[in-house]
Amino acid sequence: MAASFANPAEPLVSLLMVARNAAQHIDTALVSARRQTLTRIEIVVVDDRSTDATGEIIRRHAAEDPRVIAVPGHGKGLAAVRNLSIAAAAAPFAAIVDSDAILHPRHAEHLLDLARRTGADLAASNMIAFSSEAPATLFVDGEGWTGERMIGHAEFVATGRLDRPGIQLGYLKPLFRLAALRKHALGYDLRLRIG
Repeated sequence: MAASFANPAEPLVSLLMVARNAAQHIDTALVSARRQTLTRIEIVVVDDRSTDATGEIIRRHAAEDPRVIAVPGHGKGLAAVRNLSIAAAAAPFAAIVDSDAILHPRHAEHLLDLARRTGADLAASNMIAFSSEAPATLFVDGEGWTGERMIGHAEFVATGRLDRPGIQLGYLKPLFRLAALRKHALGYDLRLRIG
């Protein structure tokens, strides 16, 4: 499923987007993904059996830009399609992107630089949450979260638990080193459901 790229044009980052009935926002999300300053990317988009125009929008972007790779989903939920997108990724790094996200033009470039510079297997940046009903806010706010910060596995897991109050780092959309995930056979747990 993964695209074949000849050196030196091989993708450095696979942007992984999954969608189900996301026609209202996915066009904007794909445009922002395609406008990344890091051009050595692929954009793997899994449509999880949408019943609206999501699939048509994805196919249009794939026809316009060979970096966009449309992958059919199986209707088994978010964890399953995220795992499908990971399996389809060809780059050494992959970044999770929501189908309603608007990426900063240097999003992939900054996360890749951070991961390479620090040697981290996972790198994430803050998000700005916005809607027509509320002012824009930082997703992770407060002292200690305004600049670069290294955290270990234990802190990441502790701050990502839905049954605990406070910061939910698990909602951040990380860039991760695919070799590390594949080496340890890591993926999204199909038993866990959100929404």
